[in-house]
Parts: sequence; structure tokens; C-alpha cells
Amino acid sequence: MSGLLIENVLSVENNCLLDVAIEGSLIKEIGNNLKGKYPHFNILNGQNNLLVPGLINCHTHAAMTLLRSYADDLPLMTWLQEKKSGRGKHF
Repeated sequence: MSGLLIENVLSVENNCLLDVAIEGSLIKEIGNNLKGKYPHFNILNGQNNLLVPGLINCHTHAAMTLLRSYADDLPLMTWLQEKKSGRGKHF
């Protein structure tokens, strides 16, 4: 199966240029100088593009950042059950 090799894309996580090898719907490898390892892949120039994390399931605790330091002097369970409970639905 042929894949896709994106070369020289800027990684926001590492602040460096990387190559990304993709086969089907899977990322096979992220690294440097991958052209020799995947010679049969179609090549796409990633220059002037960013590589960012997928942020899988990032919504789960997003509202918690807004409640940071709210009642931070309480034990965790008291905070969860008495202070936080019900407030998350407003965000």
C-alpha cells in the first residue's frame, strides 16, 4: 500500500522541522529524513505548515482551567462534590 510522506513540517511541540509518514489512516512515523525509509510513499512538501497534536478528548477537563484556584484550600473530594459540581455545565 502506498502512503504519504509530509516533509519539513514545523512541529509546534518540538519547534523543529519533521517528516510525517502516513499509511492509510495511521501515522507510521514522525522523524527526520524519512524519505529513504519510505521511498514508495507520495511526497508532500510541508513547508510553511504546522504539525500540531491531535488533541484527542481535550474537552474533558477544559472547563476545569476556568475554575483553577477556586476553593483550592479544600480537599479534592469536597471541592468536586460541593464547589465544582454543577458549575461545569455553565462553561
